Amino acid sequence: MTEYTACTTVRATSKNIKIKTESARSYLESYKMYAKMLEMREYEEKLFSLSNQEAKQAAAAYETVCLKTRMREIENFIEELNIDSKWLECKIFLKYHYIHGYTIEECSEKMYISRSTAYRLKKRALRFAAEGFSA
Repeated sequence: MTEYTACTTVRATSKNIKIKTESARSYLESYKMYAKMLEMREYEEKLFSLSNQEAKQAAAAYETVCLKTRMREIENFIEELNIDSKWLECKIFLKYHYIHGYTIEECSEKMYISRSTAYRLKKRALRFAAEGFSA
């Protein structure tokens, strides 16, 4: 293999990893969006409950079930990540940050690590997620 071919292969692999990592990050962040959609659905039900018809209620219930199912899929994705026990903190970080919605700073406080370590941990956790992600 020539030096050029090796360099091109490394760049292609690096680009592929970045794409997978971004896809995994987007997938995990969709949890927050689904949670917001559920909040909006509950608000709408409270606000318009007097004028709702059965069809609207059934549609809203179906949408709520779909959102909760998608959220549970993301939770299961994190739980089922094949991570060595020494990197278990990556799963914990993913749960705190993406499921519970804590900021990176809040995650660092809860995990008793520095902010810079938390940022490195997030990067590592997203790499593990990218390896387990199949969009």
